[in-house]
Amino acid sequence: MKQPLINFILLGLIITGCQTKNTDTVSNSTRVQFQGDSMKIETEVKGDLTIKRITDLHGIAEDGFDNSYEVHLRYREKINNKSVASDFNFILKGYKFSFDRSQATDFINKKIDELTAANEIPPIIEEYEQLRSIAKAEKDIHSFSQQKQEHWIADLLTYGEYSIENINSQDQPKSVLVEFYDISFAGGRDFYLITNKSDTIILFSHNDWQK
Repeated sequence: MKQPLINFILLGLIITGCQTKNTDTVSNSTRVQFQGDSMKIETEVKGDLTIKRITDLHGIAEDGFDNSYEVHLRYREKINNKSVASDFNFILKGYKFSFDRSQATDFINKKIDELTAANEIPPIIEEYEQLRSIAKAEKDIHSFSQQKQEHWIADLLTYGEYSIENINSQDQPKSVLVEFYDISFAGGRDFYLITNKSDTIILFSHNDWQK
């Protein structure tokens, strides 16, 4: 599965998550949507799991390909922790994300211990050792590849505690919503900024794996 196609599908998930067309509610936990005459989206909620079944209505009959797929989604909200000391930070989409350096280092140490106990392969452990050197200000994050930078940022936003501030307006949004997605051919995380007015701003997507 090529990267451009993965990105196209993820963009489709974001769009279908934000737009509703010709919606027919089947039950309290299941919803059906149509995107024109080409796509049907069934959304089923089971506790903290959301399942989207995307059906290619053209299917094999018209273009020779059936692009239907199913995606499993889980969510984690990270509240803007304004009390966090801001001695370790980075800027993303015009927002500064600040961490307490010692807390970030503790999180990374715990992750390394978990990977070591699970007998994870050395290169994976080494990646987190490199991230620890960034959190401890021994290395600069920009000295590493863009792919590694994005992976580390994704992990810090998912598991760390941090404050958030708009670098221009000093506005402090409510939270970050982390969307974990799992498709048969890919898995990863989408990140959304939730403002105090409950608006949703797309931050970025990170593919954790793909076939």
